[in-house]
Amino acid sequence: MTIRCEESDHLSAHVLLADRMSKIHDFCGDELPAQLMSAKNVLTLTYVLKSALITPNPRQNHRLWVEEGGHREGDEAKDEAEHFGWIAEYRFIGDFGAQPPEAISPIGDRSKCSFTFNGTITTTGSVWSPNYPGFYPRNVDCQYVFVGRAGQKVYITFEYFDIEGFGHCEESTQSDFVLFSNYQTRDRTNRRFCGHLKPKGAVQSESNYFRMHFHTNGIFDGTGFFARYQFLNEKPLKNRVKLAPSSGGAKREGIYSKNNAIITLVAVVLFIWQTILYSI
Repeated sequence: MTIRCEESDHLSAHVLLADRMSKIHDFCGDELPAQLMSAKNVLTLTYVLKSALITPNPRQNHRLWVEEGGHREGDEAKDEAEHFGWIAEYRFIGDFGAQPPEAISPIGDRSKCSFTFNGTITTTGSVWSPNYPGFYPRNVDCQYVFVGRAGQKVYITFEYFDIEGFGHCEESTQSDFVLFSNYQTRDRTNRRFCGHLKPKGAVQSESNYFRMHFHTNGIFDGTGFFARYQFLNEKPLKNRVKLAPSSGGAKREGIYSKNNAIITLVAVVLFIWQTILYSI
């Protein structure tokens, strides 16, 4: 039977949202938790002990049992003791973590989750959510702007996608989501992606400008996304195949081709017939 973390020793993580503390998760067992990141300057870890055996050092406790003649010895004592305790590393940072070196942050303000990728610097690269592959912070809006050269388009392909949400990620579902826009202003027409609604294949821009908006609320937690982007040149018009006149379409072009072939064949037959008559 699976025991819930609340019923055993566990580590509880909370972050500050507005004026209240909100629980991220309770961690227990022997599986390492994903890395945590707060959206503000407060994150708390509460260590809750509910077992009878309390020790800061499993090895020391095991040795104590043996030396004092405890009834638990060998592997049994070691297995029971080793599930206690944890060690963590922490950092205070002024931004939203590492991004590729070509990602340009707003000048003089790295506290905003905003990054620009310029096609004049590199044509391929990677992009990921804050704190990836750990839990992304709550109540955050991140902008990833891609600006290519004239004639280029942007292609973004996701290799990992874990954005918590439901249905079609509408505002009524209070979902976290990723949204794409071809405009610099707010765009309500483009589709949102979250949960099981993941982008299939490459997401393509209409021009050399593309904006990806990543929104998280104060309810759900996920491990974010990892994607690769490309700036690719559009094919010049002169290299494209001309299918048909604008008024006729492809079908009419086919009819014209057949008619031209028939006319040419008739002309050849008439020429041969005239040649035969003159020779007679």
